[in-house]
Amino acid sequence: MVSRFDDFLIHQTEQTLASVASDHPEWQDRFYFNVHDRNGEFALITGLGAFPNRKMSQAYIFAAHAGQHYAYLQVRPLNNDRELMKAGTLSFNVIEPLKSWALDIEDEASGISGSLVFKERCPLYRFSPIEWENNGHQVVRQMHYTQAGLYEGSLTIAGRTFTDLIGMRDRSWGIRDMARVPFWVWISAQFESFSISAWLWETPEGEVIHADGALIPESGEVRPVTKIEHELELWPGTKRPKIGQFQLTMAVGDPEKGIAPKHLHIPPVVVDMDGGYGNIFNVQRTTELYVTAGVAGAHIEDQVLPKRCGHIGGKALVPVSEMLGKLRMARNVAADLGNEDFVIIARTDGVSAVDAPEPARGL
Repeated sequence: MVSRFDDFLIHQTEQTLASVASDHPEWQDRFYFNVHDRNGEFALITGLGAFPNRKMSQAYIFAAHAGQHYAYLQVRPLNNDRELMKAGTLSFNVIEPLKSWALDIEDEASGISGSLVFKERCPLYRFSPIEWENNGHQVVRQMHYTQAGLYEGSLTIAGRTFTDLIGMRDRSWGIRDMARVPFWVWISAQFESFSISAWLWETPEGEVIHADGALIPESGEVRPVTKIEHELELWPGTKRPKIGQFQLTMAVGDPEKGIAPKHLHIPPVVVDMDGGYGNIFNVQRTTELYVTAGVAGAHIEDQVLPKRCGHIGGKALVPVSEMLGKLRMARNVAADLGNEDFVIIARTDGVSAVDAPEPARGL
């Protein structure tokens, strides 16, 4: 189907703009904004997503204030009008691409209403692509970026009107089958002169599927997150955290003192990459960090994640094909960055591991 936007020189394939890259029903093009005050009295998320293969668009509000939770959903059919970012009483418009948006939202039954203008506070952060299949199902293949900002205007909830608001916006497109997502954690935190945006995907067993994020200052060098660890207590029978503690590992530097990472002139150093901290995309990002930091080489192990220490029994190995994929990815990344001398050391626990997919590894 031809739309009015097909008149513009913005095509990426030979198809019309109404045609997307996959016929998966969960292919989606979406955004959301989180909004909160500086005193922690309320938090609100609102956004909209278009589902071209399901020919529908949905918008929503989720909010928490004074111990009360609110939820509001509006759905409308798509009539070759994805540029109309509106459903029911929720409306969104781009004022200036990558910098400013207008939000007009209302849920009369819950007493929520607001007219806000989002303005960038920090540069946007583009996350590495995420792709994961499980039991033959494509769960996710997606790209997204986030951006911290300030809100002009006011928002009313339960009779209280708030101004001087802050938050983060998220923009994503691709496949994400929410019903098959086992567990993820979003971290979106605002500080005086910087923001942190990060997310972590895990299996129920704690294996890292994908981890990415960064400390993004209002000005200066972005500092990627290299590892995300957490301790969570969930409400019984739910995936909703009751109490959470997170530890983010970053490149060299001190975020509390505003000290950016530095490239140090030191003798050759070989670092431990563990099992790559996830799939090959995590290996890609980690190798980029190591090569850019100037280290001489890295170890990559073949244990199933989360890995076990060498003196602990019960270790299991990933398939040989998966390990080779990680090694090739690291090699290619180093070459692309112009460091053919970067040393990649493959380590195996094949001698002591049990339940290995291929126990015979030529040892």
